[in-house]
Amino acid sequence: MGIRTIMAAIALAGALAPAAAAQVEDTTVRSRTRGVAAGVFVDGSAVRAEGSALEAGPGVGVHLGFGLGKHVSLFARGSVAAVRYAAIRDESYSLRHLDVGVRYSFGGTEDVLRPFAQAGGTLRDVHFDEAEIRMRGAGLTVGGGAEYFVSRTVAIDAGLSITTGRFGEMRTADGEWEEVEDGVSATSARLDLGITWHP
Repeated sequence: MGIRTIMAAIALAGALAPAAAAQVEDTTVRSRTRGVAAGVFVDGSAVRAEGSALEAGPGVGVHLGFGLGKHVSLFARGSVAAVRYAAIRDESYSLRHLDVGVRYSFGGTEDVLRPFAQAGGTLRDVHFDEAEIRMRGAGLTVGGGAEYFVSRTVAIDAGLSITTGRFGEMRTADGEWEEVEDGVSATSARLDLGITWHP
């Protein structure tokens, strides 16, 4: 075998090595949490105000996020639920949540199951349709769940979020927003299931 043949073989190996390494690296990436994320979900929402019974109902929502790296991401989530009155089961009122916060995803890009914990601030709004009364207030939300990646960019996710705070303002159909003295303390919980795209 001549020197030229040996040199040509070395050059060819050098050219193919980066492509082979990229292919190996590519096959080990099984989940993606960096960059933009968008999703939709259904949930079961429950709320209990001070002095009231627990009331619950189904809802839907959307999720937007931006991953700063493999583990930390920022998110905004909005949801609306039709909550049934405890005493009148065939009537309901609207409960809305708007969350902004930070999520930490455990594991790495080689894992298809990525548990997460999250926390943030929440604006809540409740609309008693029959009485044309609305109440709103801020709260704090903590939660957790997991994403299961069916591909590197698509995940099925499930989670639980719990929000505490007060409804501090009220408005009737013909009035302005007015402050509610001491506010109405309430805790709400949401159990959701959805799909998220990480392009």
